[in-house]
Amino acid sequence: MKRSILVPFLLLSAVVLWFVRRPSSAHESSTVAARELLTLAQESSGASFTFDRSTSRALEETRVPRLPSPVRIEALSRALEGAGFELQPLGASERKVYVIRPAGG
Repeated sequence: MKRSILVPFLLLSAVVLWFVRRPSSAHESSTVAARELLTLAQESSGASFTFDRSTSRALEETRVPRLPSPVRIEALSRALEGAGFELQPLGASERKVYVIRPAGG
């Protein structure tokens, strides 16, 4: 009789411990691909970003800190600079168009 109660108890304990010990989703998503951050910035600020194919591949492979929404251009620029990219306005400032390239490139 004791054995039939012990097995479900141990199983339940294992499930509870798994939920308690697993990493939080906030920790898992503290960084994001730089390319994804640009998409979030575009959605929240209305800005447009342009870059060449090799820069696009590099942005997809580079992780940067996830920024709070709405993503501000100044914060985006600092995050990209920290990852080795530069963000420069293109044309009139009211158009909100930026070119992204590797720093020093």
